[in-house]
Amino acid sequence: MTLLGIYRCKQCHAVFNIATFGSLSRSTAEKLFEKTKTVNVFISGEMPIEIVTHRCDPVTVGDCERIGWRKIE
Repeated sequence: MTLLGIYRCKQCHAVFNIATFGSLSRSTAEKLFEKTKTVNVFISGEMPIEIVTHRCDPVTVGDCERIGWRKIE
């Protein structure tokens, strides 16, 4: 199983995956996909602020935000 963070550039709106699961531990990440309900609430001190940047074009760099996670079997 591969866990990916999904990010969106705030400047150009590109959506892309990052092959790491961010700052979340693997055990916490796996718990996200164990639940059967559609809404999961996790309050965790494990998730510090991350800064991810994306080079939109040769003269523009955008800040990105994590918009979700993806599990690939």
